[in-house]
Amino acid sequence: DLAEDLASYEDSISSYEKAESILDDLLMEFPKEAKYAEDRVRINQSLGFLHGMIGQPKEAERILQEGERNLQSFKPEKKDKQTWQMLRARLLRQRATLFSEQSREKEASACYEASLAIRRQLVAAEPEVIEHKSELAGTLNDYGTLIGYIGNVDQSEEDTREGAELQELVVKSKPEGAFELYRLASMYTNLAYILQATDRADEAIEVYEQSEPLFRQLAAEGANIVVFQSGLASTLNNLGLLHGGLQNFDKADAYYREALKIKERLVVNHPLSVDFKVSLGGGYSNFGGYHLRKGDAEASLEWFGRSVDTLGEVLNENPGQTTALAFSRAAYANRAS
Repeated sequence: DLAEDLASYEDSISSYEKAESILDDLLMEFPKEAKYAEDRVRINQSLGFLHGMIGQPKEAERILQEGERNLQSFKPEKKDKQTWQMLRARLLRQRATLFSEQSREKEASACYEASLAIRRQLVAAEPEVIEHKSELAGTLNDYGTLIGYIGNVDQSEEDTREGAELQELVVKSKPEGAFELYRLASMYTNLAYILQATDRADEAIEVYEQSEPLFRQLAAEGANIVVFQSGLASTLNNLGLLHGGLQNFDKADAYYREALKIKERLVVNHPLSVDFKVSLGGGYSNFGGYHLRKGDAEASLEWFGRSVDTLGEVLNENPGQTTALAFSRAAYANRAS
């Protein structure tokens, strides 16, 4: 778990696989032990996530399918029923995320909807359990992102706002929880992105400015926690985009440069992460576009060139990576113009 938090993905996968082997032996000896079966499914979830992070979606899907089979073989007693439901909801959400990243929107939607149904049941049954609200908030946020991508913007905004409001309650009840604060900051960022995509720049900046201090706090307290660093970088990048569009060039330049420094550091420290390389390539492309809008074509060429080179490395190994393709095409087109 620690290696996963620090994005030491190979070490994390190795440790989880060793734990998996031990649990398999224990389950052979004690096949009815619910705790062993539960831990086995949790390891499937973690390994699925990690293989997705390092650009191995087929292996991630195979492992998550194995998790589904392991879960179905786990026959919970009445006292373990809610644990089973929580594991099922989490597996569905992970599979939805994986499908979404592969542009398999129908499959992703079905998994998200099934996960949401379970999460709402759990919140209704035990409204005092904060974890249920937190997981419901996160799933609403993820589903909102997906349906916004496929064009249902109104529903996307509604689900994302509901998720953020739930998460605000979670943070109030657990103010010391860094992970819950991170989730809230991420939800603000997603809501701001919806506002940004629907040409509500001033509203988007206002919501990003709610997210920015939370990410700065998290990044300062958790310098080695990559999601805190990448979350701050994404928020700063988008503030750069918005201020550039409003011709607040001094602010835009500062936001872009700070974001790129963080993204470059993440790629250097975690070279196996496809997501960090894609994000950096996209950041270079955005900064090139900013210079082009300012009328500085010569400076834009440098940044578009960096974008093409960075994304080219990704696409050589992952030719179907849709986000990398989109950023790369934009960089090529802008550089040609």
